[in-house]
Amino acid sequence: DTVRGWALGLAIATALAVPIGIFLGSSDFAATAFRVPIEFLRPIPSAALIPVLFLTTGTHEDYHRPSDTADKIDAAALAEIGRISASAIERLAGGARPVYARVARPPRGPAEGGAQGTAPSGAFLGIVVSGPRADRDGLRVAFVLPGSAAARAGLGEGDVIVRLGGTVVDGFDDLRAVLRSKQPGDAVRVVYLRDGLAHTTSATLGVRP
Repeated sequence: DTVRGWALGLAIATALAVPIGIFLGSSDFAATAFRVPIEFLRPIPSAALIPVLFLTTGTHEDYHRPSDTADKIDAAALAEIGRISASAIERLAGGARPVYARVARPPRGPAEGGAQGTAPSGAFLGIVVSGPRADRDGLRVAFVLPGSAAARAGLGEGDVIVRLGGTVVDGFDDLRAVLRSKQPGDAVRVVYLRDGLAHTTSATLGVRP
């Protein structure tokens, strides 16, 4: 049943996605009209919509960076994950199919992060960022949500935020930490690079949608 449902879903998604993609790619008007919702939904992982179990050995300082080399692999932990995974698969294969139950989302704690450009406090900057830069110097803006604090402050796609509220920004964790300490309505000083030149602006944080 699972494989059949997966195959049917893939076929439906392909049948819908291909013509829609051709339409958006061949029409400047359509691409412009749908850019905002597409860019807004792009960072939302499929795991937010489909139940998925992730097993991880944890993160470290070089996680998802060019310096995350093979010597940092935790082989013992990977072996333990393999053992746990095999045990779970055998139990699922030999027993009754689990019943999926939707539960209410727990309230966010003070240490939890939000989506890009947001914070648990509700402070909202309104940007989507790309991955960390190789030189770990600043955070590149991939998209600015129209009408957001970032848009009102004049930030644009391709800008590189290097300081926010007096704090050096080397990655998304730095951005999230600053926003976590702020509230909607707070004004923060933003130092950013555009075409290699430094600029300074002030952004009044909004409310998370």
